[in-house]
Amino acid sequence: MGSADSSAADESADETIAQDRSWLAHRLRDPRTLLSFGLALAIIVFLFRGFNLDPAAVWATMRHANLGYFALGFAVYYGAFILRGLRWQTLLANVGFSKAKNPAMPGVGGLVEIIYLSWFINCVVPAKLGDAYRGFLLKQAAGVSFPRTIGTILAERIIDLFVLFGLLVVSGLLTLQGHLPDMINGVLIFGGVLIVGLVSGLIALRVLGDRVLDFLPARFRSIFVGFQSGMLLSFRRRSLPLLVGFTGIIWLMEGLRLYWVVQSLDQGHLISLPVVIFIALASSLITTIPATPGGVGLVEGAVVSVLVLFKVDLTTAISIALLDRLINYWSIVIGGLIVYLISRRK
Repeated sequence: MGSADSSAADESADETIAQDRSWLAHRLRDPRTLLSFGLALAIIVFLFRGFNLDPAAVWATMRHANLGYFALGFAVYYGAFILRGLRWQTLLANVGFSKAKNPAMPGVGGLVEIIYLSWFINCVVPAKLGDAYRGFLLKQAAGVSFPRTIGTILAERIIDLFVLFGLLVVSGLLTLQGHLPDMINGVLIFGGVLIVGLVSGLIALRVLGDRVLDFLPARFRSIFVGFQSGMLLSFRRRSLPLLVGFTGIIWLMEGLRLYWVVQSLDQGHLISLPVVIFIALASSLITTIPATPGGVGLVEGAVVSVLVLFKVDLTTAISIALLDRLINYWSIVIGGLIVYLISRRK
């Protein structure tokens, strides 16, 4: 397929994002966005009213958090963004998007900025639309193929889920000694179904990709080919150990973030580091459900439920969940808005 066709396909693929300011404003006013935030608010209200909790008691507990430990959680969380930038740089190089071949390609710092902006979008708009925005920003910065870029982002998601699920199973079996409560079994089953679906999709993409082309309208074929090559070329064998290594460290840092939050409320005697890592990984898996922006409401409920299983009192459990979400949700909303307003990439 010619370069002109490919360029036209790229333009049609991201035309809804091209007018960035109006696109975001439209999405924020979209009834589905408002409904998803309503669902999140309903979950949080349920946590307080359903368990007859006193918001003043939760606030008092949060105020007594050790700021030094909380800051460590903050630092660990944001340190992982550097690894995310390095990992995406590796994936992009696998599909031929490197600074050596295209001087306009952003360096690691630029890629981190793009990732951060896409996370901001994911935190305020449902359905993971930040991933499409991320592809759009890279296309704007370096003139690369939008479908192929989306392929690298979905490949990153797949690696994330494989490593996350593996670590989740191992940590769950170690911390619970094989006796998994029904709720935890449900989380693991959900993860297992995701993995099976992803493996099946990858096999179908490789084996049946050419046949799919025969059924697609001509204007969508170059989009599909770009997406297919971006996805499949991302998994170059020589780079897989590096990608898996980056991903494993990223997820362990997610666990360390929650560990320092737990320590900030002096709950380390109840919850060991392996247990905290398990809780952090389980809550991260919940964020794959695109029901609410950034999993808000769902993640808090999951963290509280698992903490209570480990004998943490409900007020403290909710305080831990809310403090943790100050780091991995609200700081993205506030910091992302600031970066969005001053960034030249939008």
